[in-house]
Amino acid sequence: MSASIGEGKETSMVCHLLNCEQNLGRSLVIDVEAPAGKGFRQVDHRTIQSIILKNVKYSLGKKSNFKTFEPKKVDSKTAKWNEKKLAVGNWFSEIQFYQFKNDVNWDRFECAIHNANKDVYEIPRNQIEDMYSGSQYTSEEKISRSNMVELLMNAKECVFTATFRKKIA
Repeated sequence: MSASIGEGKETSMVCHLLNCEQNLGRSLVIDVEAPAGKGFRQVDHRTIQSIILKNVKYSLGKKSNFKTFEPKKVDSKTAKWNEKKLAVGNWFSEIQFYQFKNDVNWDRFECAIHNANKDVYEIPRNQIEDMYSGSQYTSEEKISRSNMVELLMNAKECVFTATFRKKIA
C-alpha cells in the first residue's frame, strides 16, 4: 500500500453500492447522507477498515469461518425488461432507503425516504423490523481484506457503513 493511501483520515460513510471494480480496487458508492445528486464517492478497497452490513460489523483481522461465494456477474448494458412487451398491469420494483426520524407511537415510525425531496412518511414498526440497518450491528467478525472486498462486491442494494482511510486533500 502506498504511503499516501495509508496516511489518510479515518472516515465513516453510510452508503450503498453502485459499482465495484475489483480489478481497479475501488468501488463507486452513493453517500446517502449527502445532498441529492452530490453523493457519488469512490472508496479504495485498500483503505477499508470495516463494514457494517446486514447487522454485522466486519473488521480487518485474522481469517474467520467466513464462507466465500462467487459474485454474480451482471451485465449493466442489458435492459432489465423489454419495453416492447410493456403492458397495463405489469409490476415493477425499486430499492428504497429510509432514515429514522421519530418514534410516532408504539407501532409506527416517522422516516425520511432517501430521494430528492427527503419525503417523510409514517412506516409500520413491523416493516422496519424486517429491514437491515446500515449503521447498527448485533455481532462482529474479523475477516481478511479479500473477504471484506467480497462482501462489498455483493452488498448490492443494501445500505451499509464503510469505514476507510480518506486521502487528505
